[in-house]
Amino acid sequence: MDMSLDQITAASVAITDSAPCLRSWCAWRRVRQSAIQQNLAPLVAAIEDSRLVAGAVEPTFMTAYSKWFAASPRGALRKSPVKKSRPLWSKREDPIRRAWSTR
Repeated sequence: MDMSLDQITAASVAITDSAPCLRSWCAWRRVRQSAIQQNLAPLVAAIEDSRLVAGAVEPTFMTAYSKWFAASPRGALRKSPVKKSRPLWSKREDPIRRAWSTR
């Protein structure tokens, strides 16, 4: 593709003007790749397909993680005397409670 100097200049200006968006896009691509490597491809797909808005990502993840954890053999940890005597987080910071309160 042959471009004139004016076209190259215009394209360069457009790229420079888009720098903030490009930074955000590059950051998303890094996070996206990391999430896919952590077996979170369905969450990535939901975000990319606009089935999840930005504010719903964390609560959705925490809900799904909590359900997975509760069903896993490690879910037995909730019966642990250590956890009963010392919660992992305060009620105010409880991410599961926070996720359910937004529904």
